[in-house]
Amino acid sequence: MGINPHQRPPGAGRKKGVPNKLTTDMKATIVAAFVDAGGKDYLVKVAKTDPRTFCWLLDKILPTQVTGIAADAHQGSGFVAGASPEVIAHPLGQ
Repeated sequence: MGINPHQRPPGAGRKKGVPNKLTTDMKATIVAAFVDAGGKDYLVKVAKTDPRTFCWLLDKILPTQVTGIAADAHQGSGFVAGASPEVIAHPLGQ
């Protein structure tokens, strides 16, 4: 059997656990733009003026399933796991 010319040699490529530079740079750029836009104050403004967009963002960062002790901690807070954006937006007065 011969050596496959299309096969990478052992150890070639990015090492396991090393983040992609483009992704790392892009995340840093997005965070910088967020800070320049006003940070927390900007998000509060978006929550009040465009709850659909704000809830979409929440959907992207909140865990998809809440169970056990963490779920009990949210009782009475208005947090409803798996709720539609309209239910979550309601406490904001929308």
